[in-house]
Amino acid sequence: MQLAELQRNWNEFGQTDPLWSVLTDVRFKDNKWDPVAFFNTGEQEVESVLAGLNAMGVTMPRRRALDFGCAVGRLTQALCRHFERCDGVDIAPSMIELARKYDRFPGRCHYHLNETDDLALFEDSTFDFVYSRLVLQHMQPRYSKKYIAEFLRVLAPGGVAIFQIPAGPPAPGQNWGKDWALPEAGFKASIAIDNPPATLEGGLPHTLQVRVTNISSVAWPRGRHSSGRDLVVLGNHWLSADGKLVANDDGRTPLIDGLGPSEAACVPLRVVAPTVPGTYVLELDLVQEGLTWFSQKGSRTTRTKVEVRKGPAAQPEKKPPVMEMYGVPKMEVLTVVEAAGGKLVLALDDHSADPLLSYQYIVTKTEAQQKPREVPAGQDTSTLASVPARGKSETDETLLLLAGLAQHATLQARVNEALVRRLLGIENLVRETYQVVNHLGAGAPPGGRFAVYQGNNLALTRILNRYHMYVDTTDLSLGPHLIAQGQWEPWITNLLAGLLRPGMTAVDIGANFGYYTILAGFAVGATGKVYALEADPRNYEILQLNLIVNGLLDIVQPRHCAVLDSKKRVELHRNPTLLGCHSLFAGERGNPKNISVEAMPLDDIIPGSVDFMKIDAEGSEPFIFDGMRNVLKRSPQVKIVIEFNVPVLKLAGVEPASFLRKIQGHGFKVSIITREGHLEPLNERKLLDGPLYDLLLTRS
Repeated sequence: MQLAELQRNWNEFGQTDPLWSVLTDVRFKDNKWDPVAFFNTGEQEVESVLAGLNAMGVTMPRRRALDFGCAVGRLTQALCRHFERCDGVDIAPSMIELARKYDRFPGRCHYHLNETDDLALFEDSTFDFVYSRLVLQHMQPRYSKKYIAEFLRVLAPGGVAIFQIPAGPPAPGQNWGKDWALPEAGFKASIAIDNPPATLEGGLPHTLQVRVTNISSVAWPRGRHSSGRDLVVLGNHWLSADGKLVANDDGRTPLIDGLGPSEAACVPLRVVAPTVPGTYVLELDLVQEGLTWFSQKGSRTTRTKVEVRKGPAAQPEKKPPVMEMYGVPKMEVLTVVEAAGGKLVLALDDHSADPLLSYQYIVTKTEAQQKPREVPAGQDTSTLASVPARGKSETDETLLLLAGLAQHATLQARVNEALVRRLLGIENLVRETYQVVNHLGAGAPPGGRFAVYQGNNLALTRILNRYHMYVDTTDLSLGPHLIAQGQWEPWITNLLAGLLRPGMTAVDIGANFGYYTILAGFAVGATGKVYALEADPRNYEILQLNLIVNGLLDIVQPRHCAVLDSKKRVELHRNPTLLGCHSLFAGERGNPKNISVEAMPLDDIIPGSVDFMKIDAEGSEPFIFDGMRNVLKRSPQVKIVIEFNVPVLKLAGVEPASFLRKIQGHGFKVSIITREGHLEPLNERKLLDGPLYDLLLTRS
């Protein structure tokens, strides 16, 4: 697709469905995006990205930022909260016009129409930060690679560029969609049209009222994945009178609230009759987008005969806009970055272009990188500084990860260029490093233990031999356990593994670095949702980074706040060495290291029901209960794992016995979780004698 055609397509999207074309969630197609919610996603994305960079120790000046492929300014405006000036660039005039219309930062947000294959409208070294996501994937590689080089040209020394682009098809054996696809038994539906039309005018829309019934034994999901791809969707085909396919795709209506077994819903479906008069068959079916139509799994469709009459005077047929998808192999991207004088910090596995294999690249530019370096003949210009590629063995995966983190560590420590090249270019040295690390982890679970220091009191380790996790190296509470054993509180960890299921909604109050958040995110999967709430800013930064490195931003919604019974500002007492023990009640009041934080009731944060909660809030638990009465009413089957800390409850001015009565007053059965992982019936005297027990709360 030439640039002129690319411009035509995106200009058309800007005129017909601009917000959906940026975030293609099926739930919001046909201009159903609420602008406030849409722009809020930009603020959340930018805050997560900048918090992740900060936690990694990657900083840049905050003067001027570039949003490449800005569309209506979703990210440009979000960046304006963090930079003095932001520039948005787009190829579509309609998008630029809307960006100026939506602009809330006049004088600081500047939008530019760019119709060329470069960024010549900007001088060299103009921007401290360049950001682009969900943009480069829609243009041919000859254009995207040139723009990547331009990112480095306009990036100022000391600046950071972050961009996303697919690398190619999924790795062999990857089962895209497995986390949200319905089981085979779930593809059974009954579809009935109320008052089916006998005649329609060609080329004109008509809205059907359709009754859809789930006649399977499986609940259809409510749709919690950010793309809406886990939803069940009602759609239609047009067939000729003899049953031949005329139009495969026409109307679409997602079942946003899902349907349980035997449940039914009346669903509107907007269809457009074929333009040529004649006899047609209108066929309705259900689909999980990108996976399968229900009829392909044996479910029955519904059909009705329709006579299509000549419609209004025929207009020249308008070619619908197209979103093409392209990728650039990872090694080619790295070659472009190096040739343009950039330095790769990290390449994160990115799932925004599923089912394609995709990466988000974090690139820096220093004074020494203004001019491209000369590469010795025969030397590989690629780098291993990346999150492991899919399909590698665990050993190779660890090698790649170690190499990438070694590069970043050396960058932060400003080790000389020769050592950086040696770490990245000599495979034997990396293998020796792996062997040493594995030896140090002797006696640990299979796969070995490792931790790589990255500067800024930050280390990367692996938990449960599966997930990557950053920890603060100054912490003496859970940090040493995560690095040495790869897990925390195994009695709680094992219990959570048995309680959490795909599709659940979970809440982690007092999320800390995100250990239980990570476990919950992978357990509930793409059809589930996790709310992670953390009051301490440093812990929250690391939590954000852990969501990024584990690819959980689509599943986990983090929030930087304390949780109490009402909205207010409170003083957080920060423990300097035990970062899991910050408290609103324990600790020294008036200490200069204490900070003011926002507190919110859970009823103001969670809009619906929840299936599971973990609450570890160092004495705030009774007040959290007072602020989540509505959530508890909406969640009759919720299970809660909670810390019952008698001394800290007393510091909060709460009698432990009265808090126990409050818990039981909400209809909960209380069990004590032993350190061996067993559940014991409540022994009230034992519990109130303390000092600390973990409890499981369940309702019958």
